[in-house]
Amino acid sequence: MKYKFKNIKIFDTCSSLPILSNTICFHGNPLDERGDYAISLNIDNKLINFKYDDENFNIIINGETFDVDEYENEFLTITESSIIIEATTLSVIDILFILKAIKTISSIVDIQILYIEPKEYNFKNSSILEYDDFELSSKFKEFPPVPGFTILTQPYDEVDEERENTELIAFLGFERTRLGQIFTSDDGATYTKFTPVIPLPGFSPGWENRTISSHLKFFSSKYVFNKLEYVSANNPYHAYKILLNFSKTRNKFRIAPIGTKPNAIGCAIFLLNNDTNNGINSGILFDFPTKIKKRSNGVGKINIYMLIKD
Repeated sequence: MKYKFKNIKIFDTCSSLPILSNTICFHGNPLDERGDYAISLNIDNKLINFKYDDENFNIIINGETFDVDEYENEFLTITESSIIIEATTLSVIDILFILKAIKTISSIVDIQILYIEPKEYNFKNSSILEYDDFELSSKFKEFPPVPGFTILTQPYDEVDEERENTELIAFLGFERTRLGQIFTSDDGATYTKFTPVIPLPGFSPGWENRTISSHLKFFSSKYVFNKLEYVSANNPYHAYKILLNFSKTRNKFRIAPIGTKPNAIGCAIFLLNNDTNNGINSGILFDFPTKIKKRSNGVGKINIYMLIKD
């Protein structure tokens, strides 16, 4: 069984929103105004707080802790035929585990993913001319494994003719530290090719220039740079198609969804759709950033992605 995109709709905040009601909404903890607004849109739904604990490899559902191998049993009690995943307040790993749990529950036929864009991000300084100045995260982890979604690799100098090479495809955002950490880690020598994916257009005009400027130094042979790819910042289906096309000519690669949340959603769906696909060996790299509270101001466009299972 695979996920398919039924439709993608984008609304201004003043629009009438076709959000499902009288159903279940999975959400995280809001950090800013748009997170609060997203949860308020689900006032008629049963709210379930969901969080993956990357330190203990547990799942926390409404404050109760479950082993990562057993949490799916909690989803078997769902009687609703549709659910909402409030992606504004959830991490991509949270979304990945939620979608994994409901993938084989045949009674759930419609999945609505809600994501609200920021109107603007806060700056580290007062100069709007500097590109590395959004204050988004305070720290990152060194890409701990994600159970069921991590592939093992070997350093590049151990590659021989009989072993498949490992490539890196990274969906980029504003924070150059996140990509830099991949190449400075022990796995940095693993990759034989690196394909960066730039969001174009971005959520706001000019934001794609910030992404490119912040990562220019990585677009060189030193970092096994291959070529640039471009993806719409708010289109998970576009990100999904990029990975699907990528997988047609590559057998083993890691995906780093360190850019926009919609792109990360596309990455999650690709991984779930190909978890048993013979010949494709793909895994995720994620650094679990500690996000700064009130990192954005205002409520931007509202994205609603409808999934079905086939």
